[in-house]
Amino acid sequence: MVKFTHDGIRINGVERPLYSGSIHYWRTKKKDWHHVLSQIKGMGFEIVETYIPWSVHEYEEGKYDFGEIEEEKDLDLFLTLCEEMNLAVIVRPGPHINAEMTGFGYPEWILMDEEIQAKNPWGTTVLYPYATGPFPIPSYASDKLYEKTEIYFQKLKPILQRHCGGSGCICLIQADNETCNFFRDRPYIMDYSDCSKAQYRKFLAERYGTAAAMNERYHRNYSGFQETEPPCGFEEGDFSSLCYYLDWIEFKEYQILAALGRMVDIISRLELPVPIFHNCAYQNYTPVSVQRDEEIPGLMAAGIDAYPEPGDTAMLKERIRYLAGSSRFPFVPEFGSGSWFDREVLLTAEE
Repeated sequence: MVKFTHDGIRINGVERPLYSGSIHYWRTKKKDWHHVLSQIKGMGFEIVETYIPWSVHEYEEGKYDFGEIEEEKDLDLFLTLCEEMNLAVIVRPGPHINAEMTGFGYPEWILMDEEIQAKNPWGTTVLYPYATGPFPIPSYASDKLYEKTEIYFQKLKPILQRHCGGSGCICLIQADNETCNFFRDRPYIMDYSDCSKAQYRKFLAERYGTAAAMNERYHRNYSGFQETEPPCGFEEGDFSSLCYYLDWIEFKEYQILAALGRMVDIISRLELPVPIFHNCAYQNYTPVSVQRDEEIPGLMAAGIDAYPEPGDTAMLKERIRYLAGSSRFPFVPEFGSGSWFDREVLLTAEE
């Protein structure tokens, strides 16, 4: 039995603070796993966390490697070793994992599928300009994305189930990763794909019930919700139709919550007896909402990641205060201490 408590996490009746070390098993030689885990234990950690990258394990559509080809991909053996070393494990299967991987853990054949890609207002694919190479951003409204994700997750299911409950090491599982439209969170960047527009019109129908009620707020004359097109930017001086633009901004939050809810549902069908949590990227503002994330059925807690620059305590204080007043279980799922690659300044000895 695993559950969040006021001070941390209770695993089989023993309460522990929720501090973990991190290891990426697939980036570490199998022969070095024991040494690395021993070093993590030597630092005082009783819990480790790891991503489970989709692109690593399903290297071609329908073709999987869980150690049969490359031994570093043997997730089952890695989790068994953690159990032998009495380490609890937080698993983070994505599908978005970031982990500074090109494609953020998505297989290339997912990202290159036109039916899955998010679109900009001109109908072309939105790219994420990542340092190691740009890649197409998947749409949170794409049914095909979730269908393919569930196929992969069902392949993970027997491995994860073997390591849950009893003497199993898995104590928590994360739903997706930093669900915020891949940091493209300004309102008119994306998503204008057909599936996203359909979801937008569904949102409007839920909000207004009738086109007449919507027209009254918009000062427009749409014959039905299907005729409504999302705004591609604010038209200067159009203040009488302000609700039209504000609804699109509200829809961005609606879409993120719907996406995270679908990911929680997929994980729930894995039937793992451990809590599900989520990590918000950095926003304590719309379109991300810790409070509304925690209203998603099956999601136990949501925190906000923190990667402060050296000496930047002001951001941390603000974030922790926000979480203390907003989250069911205030915590920082990812904490970086040091320097980020785009700071372009080397750490000093003092730092």
